[in-house]
Amino acid sequence: MSSRIYRNQNLVSYLASSKLPAIVFLLVASFAFAQTPTPPAPANQSAPAPISLDDERGRAERGQALIEKARQALGIANLQTLSGRAKLQRFVKYVSVKGPTQVEEKEKVIGGKVELDFALPGQFRKRLASKTLYGWGYNYEEIINDGVAFRDPPLRVRSGGREQRVIDVRDVERTLNFQTESVQQQVSIFTLLLMLQPPPGIIKVNWIHLGGYQLDNQTVEVVLARSEMFSPFVLLHPQTGLPIALAFTFHEALRPTITMDVATVDNNYRRRGWQRYQQELRARTQPVKRHEMRWMLGDYRNLNGVQLPHVISILRDGEKLEEITFNEYKLNRPINAGKFKGEAKVVY
Repeated sequence: MSSRIYRNQNLVSYLASSKLPAIVFLLVASFAFAQTPTPPAPANQSAPAPISLDDERGRAERGQALIEKARQALGIANLQTLSGRAKLQRFVKYVSVKGPTQVEEKEKVIGGKVELDFALPGQFRKRLASKTLYGWGYNYEEIINDGVAFRDPPLRVRSGGREQRVIDVRDVERTLNFQTESVQQQVSIFTLLLMLQPPPGIIKVNWIHLGGYQLDNQTVEVVLARSEMFSPFVLLHPQTGLPIALAFTFHEALRPTITMDVATVDNNYRRRGWQRYQQELRARTQPVKRHEMRWMLGDYRNLNGVQLPHVISILRDGEKLEEITFNEYKLNRPINAGKFKGEAKVVY
């Protein structure tokens, strides 16, 4: 196991214990466990045989050619700045434990906003504002400024030892590394979705053509974006060449979202309620298995010669988790340089 994969597995545990959005945890999990990427496998179709060394060069040349064709189809050759504003909807399914014998399956739609600002070649900003399941608001920015990745507000240092109140230098370094890698990954997702390229100086991608796959009654081209940080799959439309999805595979034991909603002053009743909570958690936690995340791109519209998706649907194993609907794009307009200012740090 490489040191990077080891660090990312720790990152998954760290984010799972924090109050960050669930989608952030799932995406980082997909990065962490994709040591040997498995191509997306639509229903009734198995994954192809592994790529041999003999034909990998040809697949790399084909992959690069397909990505160049897709970039031409996007019309981004003269793109200097790109800003987008979108509405976020998170579709949350959870279990409410109301007592020792009362459990309810619930669903909730949680709203939010996403803002993107890209100033090429090296400045990128993503802002996310939403709420938790209990209604607590959160708002943060992830920024890459000429290769330096940071978060605003920065993460709080977490202790790595049993005594949670004790923080040492290693905890600070580890938290800063977690934060840096998370920002790099999250921002790279959106630059790949909209421009088919990661931020310069962050990662180097080698494009590998994996072949054609049946998706929604059409054969799409699949190109692996192989890198040291993560390896997503880009699905390209066979006729237009436009990207229609970004996919990740990961192996994880998914834990359900369970809330404890017992309203009583009876300590014995509350204790039995917590016992039911633990029972539901054990019964509903899935074993480790392969999962797939897909970011589906839709509703492409032409804006001054640039093709931009206006709907991005985020699915896990075919179930929609989130939907991002863009209501505004601005191209080649000045962006306030102050939006990208900051430093890589953590807080105590």
